[in-house]
Amino acid sequence: MKRWREFDYTGQWDGTGLAYRPVVNVVLSNGSKSIPVVALIDSGCDCVMVNKDIANALGITSNPLRKMRVGGITGLRDDGFKFEITVQAPSLDAFVADATFVPGLPFACLLGQKGFFDSANVHFEKTKHKFYIQAIS
Repeated sequence: MKRWREFDYTGQWDGTGLAYRPVVNVVLSNGSKSIPVVALIDSGCDCVMVNKDIANALGITSNPLRKMRVGGITGLRDDGFKFEITVQAPSLDAFVADATFVPGLPFACLLGQKGFFDSANVHFEKTKHKFYIQAIS
């Protein structure tokens, strides 16, 4: 069994105070183009979501056949599109994700159920400001 890797919650100002969130540094890749970003681990997100502005840095353009309406818990809806990328997250082998690129996403990347949670066990200890990631073997 693979070992658990420990991470600290990261404090970020949210306009009302310091909010501690489970974020990690990841590398997003499309062929030979890669970009390091900070990603929020979001168990409520269905898939890997990426801020649409990052698509340009990865040389990705929207494909009309892959466009879709996306929304979140707030009920806001916007146009996004899907594109397959490679994600390298701490403690895990790189994995391919059918990422959804969304305009105005408040984080560079959300690591959600399809892709990230399919590859990892995650244990949150919010009161200790710690979380743990273990690769699924």
